Amino acid sequence: MAGTIGAIGNNGRGVTGINWRSSLMSLKFLDDSNKGQTSDAVAAVNYATMMRRDQGQNVRVLNASWGR
Repeated sequence: MAGTIGAIGNNGRGVTGINWRSSLMSLKFLDDSNKGQTSDAVAAVNYATMMRRDQGQNVRVLNASWGR
């Protein structure tokens, strides 16, 4: 999803996103086998929320692609 949104175009790589000026915050809680605890998922969402609320980061969208 991140590439679909923020991939910079016109660079000879053959992929262009819909917003070349976006910033992405990647938060990982799943291991290499795509397994993780629900509490870790909640912690990731809470972290993003805290970054907006307390640090003034412009977090506007959360994409939760946690499935297979």
